[in-house]
Amino acid sequence: MESPLPKVLHPVKGRPLIKYALDPILQVRPLRNIVVVGYGRGEVIRVLEGYPVEFAVQDVQKGTGHAVSEAGRLLADYTGTVLVLPGDVPLLTVSTLKKLMKFHMDGSYAATVLTGDVENPFGYGRVVRDKQGDLVKIVEERDAGVSEKRLHEINSGIYCFEYPPLREALAELKNENDQGEYYLTDTIAILRAKGLRIGVLKGNSEEILGVNTVLELKAVEKKIMKSPREEN
Repeated sequence: MESPLPKVLHPVKGRPLIKYALDPILQVRPLRNIVVVGYGRGEVIRVLEGYPVEFAVQDVQKGTGHAVSEAGRLLADYTGTVLVLPGDVPLLTVSTLKKLMKFHMDGSYAATVLTGDVENPFGYGRVVRDKQGDLVKIVEERDAGVSEKRLHEINSGIYCFEYPPLREALAELKNENDQGEYYLTDTIAILRAKGLRIGVLKGNSEEILGVNTVLELKAVEKKIMKSPREEN
């Protein structure tokens, strides 16, 4: 992002990215809201002062799977559904989030992934399906082979999981990949190998776009200005 400011604090129409990401979450009224903070956590905590959230600290950034494991420290003996979302998806709507949750619960899935088809999937994890159309695994850009990079269905980084199956899958993660990180995406293949049901909901590709560059930040700001966020 060409700035020392934590990515989720970059402003869109004067509001930090993370507040846009929290908007639809707060409208579905979860029992608890846990924000994982790492780099620049003091600034993030200050910006979210007054929000009904708790904070889990990821002292060393070891990947998305490690981040969710840190949040799991606050869940103790919790049993139920867990929503996992990145802090840089400002276009996600509450209606899509509600649709994802209903799809997950109606299907009795152990995990459900929100995906989308995009023209240029570079940088995103690819959704790999079998001949029956079932999700087999999610492969990150840096670990994808030539054929996998040709796929245009991407992982949004937005999920529903059942807990404690998620906790058990996180404990089995390995960091044998190009970045040496613990990927949350690998829990999908782990859960599938256990015979658990995995759901895939294909959503609006525009809503799931994340922000990783200044150009992408400007692009989502233009979209927000053209289409005001829904209120509930």
